[in-house]
Amino acid sequence: KYLERGTGKELSPADTFYGHAGEVVTANAKSDIKGYHLVNPTQASGEATLVEGETPEIVFYYEKDVANYQVNYFLNGTEQKVADSETHSAPWGSKVAASNFANKINGYTAVPGQTATETVKLDGSTVINIYYYQNVTLTANTATTEYTGELQYVEGYTCDVADAKFAGVTLLDGKGTDAGDYPYTFASGTAGMVSTDGKYIVANTNDGKLVI
Repeated sequence: KYLERGTGKELSPADTFYGHAGEVVTANAKSDIKGYHLVNPTQASGEATLVEGETPEIVFYYEKDVANYQVNYFLNGTEQKVADSETHSAPWGSKVAASNFANKINGYTAVPGQTATETVKLDGSTVINIYYYQNVTLTANTATTEYTGELQYVEGYTCDVADAKFAGVTLLDGKGTDAGDYPYTFASGTAGMVSTDGKYIVANTNDGKLVI
């Protein structure tokens, strides 16, 4: 018999040998079972002694071949690579999860909740795509003005990536009348905001100030 180890699944029809009681028969393992290889290559043949009234068995055990699969690291919503693709391998039929490959990449943050699972194909065509946000830093503006006795203020911020646009960014304070420094800060929750196109995430913020 030609069986899959662990499951007992028959991989190829059994061969039947005939002879006389007491005769020793020899069988050879098959090497052409697609997608499988012999568990122990040193046991490529087996023997059994025929016994009247009994059906002795020679069993060869196989396991699945290993197949390659590709892991890509893309900027979210695109096929722009943020790191080189990698080739991994596993027995075909195995399940591989995207969450296992969400590696730390300098300057990027893995998009949370990536739960895709792929089954490794024997032909090596399996692909897993992992998506990342590009990290950006927002810096609140700083302004220096002369004392006028009237209320003055600073407005706005800059982003270190010109293409990154965010909605709902809130800045606090940054205004005053008397001479002094007035901090101009980002509201709580700004870090972690995702850009309107889904490609960028606020990883850091720098406060500004108004100086009168």
